[in-house]
Amino acid sequence: ACCSERIFNFISMSKKNRRPQSTPETEPATTSKESADAGSDSFFSSLSALRARLSLSVPNDEVTEQTPQPVTPRVAATPTDKHLEAEVVRLRNDLATSRKALSSAMKSHEAVVVALNREIDSAKKDLKSIEIVSNGVVMQNREMERKFNDLLQHQVSGQALRATMAKRIEDLESQLEKEKTEVTAKEEALARSKKEVETLMTKLGRTESARNSLASQVGELQSEFKSHKESSSKTVEDMNAHAKDLERSKEELKSGLSNSLARLKDAESKMKQLDREKEESETASTAEVAGLKKELHEVKGKLDEIESDRIKLKDNVKYLEEHTGKLVMEKKTLVEAKKAAEEEAALKISIKEKVIVGLEEEKVKLSEEFEKHKLASKESEQTSKQLASESDATEIMELKSKI
Repeated sequence: ACCSERIFNFISMSKKNRRPQSTPETEPATTSKESADAGSDSFFSSLSALRARLSLSVPNDEVTEQTPQPVTPRVAATPTDKHLEAEVVRLRNDLATSRKALSSAMKSHEAVVVALNREIDSAKKDLKSIEIVSNGVVMQNREMERKFNDLLQHQVSGQALRATMAKRIEDLESQLEKEKTEVTAKEEALARSKKEVETLMTKLGRTESARNSLASQVGELQSEFKSHKESSSKTVEDMNAHAKDLERSKEELKSGLSNSLARLKDAESKMKQLDREKEESETASTAEVAGLKKELHEVKGKLDEIESDRIKLKDNVKYLEEHTGKLVMEKKTLVEAKKAAEEEAALKISIKEKVIVGLEEEKVKLSEEFEKHKLASKESEQTSKQLASESDATEIMELKSKI
């Protein structure tokens, strides 16, 4: 009661210093939200002014002590009191409208928060699916690296096989040179045997031994040629199987690349969907949009990583294609080297066969000459016998005549 009396006395004393305030009829018409904000601001400002005035009018020591004051009689209502009552009514109306606006705004904000939470959950699910896709791409990259290492091992084994084939070809060439020198030496021996007609029997024995050795060498060469042919056919079969494996791995790489491209397209579509959702959520709330932007930035980083992985896969496919081309060229060179070795072996065999045929012809010629010399020796023996018999007959006749 004392406080109310003091407030009433203070209002009556400060009626001269109070400024006139605008009535609700003079205020401009605004939207519900703006009117609620303005009403709440005016209510709180007037309330703060009243509190300040009350704090100025009532000292602290008087409030705490609460000394009894003489009760003054109630004064009749003045125009200022009516104005204050109207202002209090207006402030109460403003407070009610501001409460309604606040409740409606809180409901709309709660609906917006629920929608944003749903969008955040969907974005998290999309991120989980994108992580699963990226893990699959990483596993494919590891599989590609393993296949690439296998191809490198096959390449090393192919190079070793090529080196052994080159060494074998060099050995065959050196052996061919040795055999050519041997053939030239035998030809020289034949030339010497032609000159030495007197020693035909020894020469014939030597030529027969040489023919037998050449026949044995020809048999050895034929067996070596067969073994070389079998080994070369085996190497060609191995190279064909290796080429088929390379083609199969190339097809697998192409299928993996197509799958990764499809997954990248799905990720891009999801990215576009996330961008659309981001644009829609930017109008709702700035704080949630900032979080979504951060998550979208992470998604973009993951998509960039997936794109770099796809580029690496393309580079790996290109390298494997080049490697398969190199292996095909090496296969062609090996086939050509095999053909050259077969031609050289056939040439060697033909040369040896020609040499053997020449030796047999020389043997026939030598045997004919030997027969001729035999006949000549027989004729000479017969002539010598005839001459001896004729000389004996002449001597006998001379002796008879002497007798």
